[in-house]
Amino acid sequence: PSVEDTVGWVRVLWDSGQAADYRVGAEGAYDLSVVEASIVCPKGHALVNIGASHDNGWSCGGSHRLRGCASGITESCQTRGMTRFRCEECDFDLCEPCTKRYGSGQGDESEEAKKEATPKKGDESEEA
Repeated sequence: PSVEDTVGWVRVLWDSGQAADYRVGAEGAYDLSVVEASIVCPKGHALVNIGASHDNGWSCGGSHRLRGCASGITESCQTRGMTRFRCEECDFDLCEPCTKRYGSGQGDESEEAKKEATPKKGDESEEA
């Protein structure tokens, strides 16, 4: 196809492996719309905004990250009144400021994952 034939069209390759063409201005129509990225837990499940908490019985998962919790939470009993985003499947929570820091799934790694990824002395292969 010529360049003129493709102006206003975009080809999308979906996670399923299927590809399809969509109008983005061609014929005055838009088949796609931009949506905000989902806020996800470390395993990629969508977090649900369950609103402001009325208790202190949860802690922010951001506190276990290298940069820490964006709200300064270090343990439970510090979260009353804070907006809580939850993954029920993983029993994982983030406070609202941490959804911006870590919620895309692209934030820094947890301390445990970083330690596991760091080679220990003697474990590194010698270059010949």
